Amino acid sequence: MSGGGGVGQMTVDTHPITETPRVVVDFPVDRVWSAMKTAYDSLGVPVTSMDQASHTIGNSSMRIRRRLGDVAMSKYVNCGNVQGVQSADAYEVVGSIVTRLEAADGPSRTRVTTLVDFQGRPMTIAAEFTRCTTTGQLEKRISELVVSQLRR
Repeated sequence: MSGGGGVGQMTVDTHPITETPRVVVDFPVDRVWSAMKTAYDSLGVPVTSMDQASHTIGNSSMRIRRRLGDVAMSKYVNCGNVQGVQSADAYEVVGSIVTRLEAADGPSRTRVTTLVDFQGRPMTIAAEFTRCTTTGQLEKRISELVVSQLRR
């Protein structure tokens, strides 16, 4: 959109929320559950809730600046960009990462569903939080770490 009379041009990117990524792994729920804490630790995600009865693990009150573990936040979430810089790498990002496990197609397979929900705002100026969208990479990485650990 653009305006006249000395008003600059603005471009707005929208990123619709898509279906929650689900991965099915060829291991039973109990085995996958035993590997989840290690996967979260490997990513640098402190676990604040762990419910064995529902096979749910995660952190619903994260506050991140620039990096999650040793990975730039922009690999995991899209908060837009400002002057060619990915905002997720420059913003204060808050939100949650929660994974739930359930049997899939029989007892020897597990559906891994990870919900990533973040908002970000500039660290240097007072501003409202804006919604960030997942790139799908964090959800994928959690499943990869679990499978890698279980194949050892």
